[in-house]
Amino acid sequence: MESLVLSDDHPVLKVVWPAKMHMPKGCISAFNLRRLVVEGCEFLTDAVIPSHLFPFLNNLQELEVRRCKCVKAIFDVEDTSNMIVIPLKTIILENLPTLTHVWNKDPEGKLSHPEDMNVIVDECKSIKFLLPESVAKGNIQMVEVKNCADLVEIVAGNEVAREEDANKQVTLFPKLSCLNLCKLPNLSCIWKFWNKDLKGSLSLPKLEEVTVIECESIKNLFPASVTMGSIRKLDVRNCVQLVEIFAQDEAATEETNEELIILPKLRELDIYHCKMLKKFAPDSIYSAGKVVSPHLEQLSLDKEGVMMIEQELPYLDLQNITCLTLQGFNNDIDIDESDALFPFDFFSKVSLPNIEMLVVADSAFKEIFPTSKLPADTSNYAKILSGLQKLELRNLQKLESTGLDILHTLVASSNLTWLKVECCASLKYLIPSSTVKCLVQLQHLYISNCEALESVIVADQPHGDDDEVITLECLKELSLSKLPKLESFYNGKSTLNFIGSAKVSISECKTMKTFSHGDVKVPDSWIVKIDGVSFSEEDNPNAIVSQQFLKGSNTAQS
Repeated sequence: MESLVLSDDHPVLKVVWPAKMHMPKGCISAFNLRRLVVEGCEFLTDAVIPSHLFPFLNNLQELEVRRCKCVKAIFDVEDTSNMIVIPLKTIILENLPTLTHVWNKDPEGKLSHPEDMNVIVDECKSIKFLLPESVAKGNIQMVEVKNCADLVEIVAGNEVAREEDANKQVTLFPKLSCLNLCKLPNLSCIWKFWNKDLKGSLSLPKLEEVTVIECESIKNLFPASVTMGSIRKLDVRNCVQLVEIFAQDEAATEETNEELIILPKLRELDIYHCKMLKKFAPDSIYSAGKVVSPHLEQLSLDKEGVMMIEQELPYLDLQNITCLTLQGFNNDIDIDESDALFPFDFFSKVSLPNIEMLVVADSAFKEIFPTSKLPADTSNYAKILSGLQKLELRNLQKLESTGLDILHTLVASSNLTWLKVECCASLKYLIPSSTVKCLVQLQHLYISNCEALESVIVADQPHGDDDEVITLECLKELSLSKLPKLESFYNGKSTLNFIGSAKVSISECKTMKTFSHGDVKVPDSWIVKIDGVSFSEEDNPNAIVSQQFLKGSNTAQS
């Protein structure tokens, strides 16, 4: 038997678990047990696995414990005297309201887990410390902890060992690659060393990804003297007391800072709703003259994050940023309008020579790229706009103007190839017809869930020259979805000329009477689908849309 699932009425709980009864060694090991699942059990012991069962779990690789109301610990290490090996690769603990420890004592090598191990803990509200120090110095590969209200620290340190190692480099989690902490309101630090006067330095040699969400008591994430040469992604959200990413370490010397604080492999940095955050790192770090994160490629910020970046520009290398996300700018129902301005100053101050994609989301902006707020020197603004290849506008409920008409003012020809707009409830049109002439590279256009949108392209002069031709040379894909007030793709009478092959999908646009109020020229290779129905390549888009509108109207009246 390789797998065993225990519920409260399983007979083995009454026979094997309660007492240290004598059992032949081959009794359980002969089953080659590799996976143990415990669900809804009321144990007669405080621990899920008492110490007398350790010798019989020498092949156990997966342990899952769920919905056990009276469990206080998972491993009872108190009476362990001999060296025991359990080759666990995965521990999953969920909904254990009375759990206070995973290991009820630091095993200090008496209980060994030699394999790379993932630890996942969710909804264990009474646990205060997750890992003893000796386990944290072992082969933990991934730690994920969520919804543990009383958790104070991830690692509980050994006071004696800490005193002996005070001047040494401390290596915790030598194989840890992913750390995910979410909704831990009392977590103040990740391990106890951070609250002490550590004169040495801390090493996390393989850590690649850190996510910290809704940890309201954390004031900083890492000590200044930490080595994290492998970290690639740092995601910090809703940490309302966070002041610094890297804390001031008074014990660390300038030489130590100079050597250790650089994040050479950091590619993605996300900072959101951290109202107290003022600095990425303390002044002592920057005094060494080092630049943080020289290879950063993806940056996601809210208003506070933008302000922090602006202040620390001399020390942050943003030259390799390819994707910038701006989100969470005062997206409340009742806000001061002045607080919802697009951060145009940021684009004036920050050089982003390699930017390819801009995402603006979950904010209360009324206008993107506001022309009325342009700085005197627009050269940096123009460089950023000309370099953009992708633009996504998402969940901007107050947005009234995309501001894309700025393109023909600052940029002769845009490199934008991909444009997506969704959940912008106040937006009535996307772009003016004069701007379309700048979008010579546009290939993909997606618009959805914009309740007020009436036209995608609006005519600059509704009664202008009917002989004018608006050409979209490169469009390959057009998707219009859930636009209840959309009347047409273009509301003017100029001719729309589509050069290349394209797939057009229109769905749930019930008021769309025509594709355009002028002529539409398309190649034979155009594919049009409306509400899942495909149409002949020979039909003109105006005829197709009008036909479907009439059909829908007749259906509604019948």
